[in-house]
Amino acid sequence: MVELKIESELHYISGENILQARKCVLLNSRQSKRPSRRDKWIQATKEAVEHFADDCVFLTSIGMNTWELALHLVNECGGRQIIVIPAEDGINPANVIDSVNLDFKLDPARVGFVFFNPSKSIKRSRKSCWLERDHIIVDLADTIVPVSVRSGGNLESIIAAAAVEHDKHVETRFAVEYRPAADRVTYNLNQKYINPRFAGSVWDYVTHWTRSSHTPYAGESSLAYYHDIINSDRYPRTASDTLARIVSERRIRASSRFIRGGYEVVSFTSLNPINAVKLMRWRRRYVYYSFEPYGIAIARSYVARISIKPVIYGDSQLYEQLSDEERPFFQNRGSGNADWRPEAEFRHLGDLSLGRVPADQVKLIVYRPADAERFADLCPYEVIPLILT
Repeated sequence: MVELKIESELHYISGENILQARKCVLLNSRQSKRPSRRDKWIQATKEAVEHFADDCVFLTSIGMNTWELALHLVNECGGRQIIVIPAEDGINPANVIDSVNLDFKLDPARVGFVFFNPSKSIKRSRKSCWLERDHIIVDLADTIVPVSVRSGGNLESIIAAAAVEHDKHVETRFAVEYRPAADRVTYNLNQKYINPRFAGSVWDYVTHWTRSSHTPYAGESSLAYYHDIINSDRYPRTASDTLARIVSERRIRASSRFIRGGYEVVSFTSLNPINAVKLMRWRRRYVYYSFEPYGIAIARSYVARISIKPVIYGDSQLYEQLSDEERPFFQNRGSGNADWRPEAEFRHLGDLSLGRVPADQVKLIVYRPADAERFADLCPYEVIPLILT
């Protein structure tokens, strides 16, 4: 590892002579979390990569789709790059290098890494580290290439200062109009359109509802994720795609997100879909729905055989009293508007293999009749549209 000092901050470099080449950076402000190759910023970024690939080393990073997509495009066209990463507390740079190389299938001969220690004077949050990262990358660059930059935003200020104060070359030929992100999908879940099959009936199933993913799926590489994005006319990780992946793999993958103790579980609800849709809310803070109208349901009479259990609602005091076997099924009951008990949640610890469940014990729920026609060709399960319109 070679040490580099930039404005009194210690940086760690892997790669021998890659820093000696002319360096450029492609800059994009925050974009939609649902990109596709039809997006102008992706098209322009790809054109810029192809233009500079022979003469420059690119400065890239990880943690945002704008940076990671550029990283992927550089790798795909055989270019060279330096990946700049905050050296957050406790990380092992060698392990991070191995992980990133594996995740994006990078050729170590064409890649260098810079790890910087975030300034102690700033708040040690990921976003504040990102801003410092952007300053460092622009400082390192010989050529700055704004692609889709928001007017009045941080990147615009950084670029302007670099051009005036440090006489950096700013190449604007690849610039495209910045468009605010449009991440919310609209569903018409009016009760009058709900499939009458769910109305007034006893719902003897527990349902795992899916949602869109803004990152690679569990077990999926970033290479595969960004490859699909730049080769698709629509965002390729929607809730419908998530359900299709479950059907294809015959597996529901577990997640530890929002689970106390970090246990990886698969969540279900015993609510009738006609009531579950009332809990499908847009969560602005996380830029996604709580869940979306694509799900897989398993008969209540069968769930005990495959260790799907109702959660244990309670408070922190109750959690401390639970056994190790019970804790994965604990959920804080909350209070007031944050009362989680109406979700009637069930959980399975770890991934759930659908090969353990007979096809006649499973139903798929999809948003519309057109979805039902498509999924009927993909699986042995009965497919039921949630709405009839």
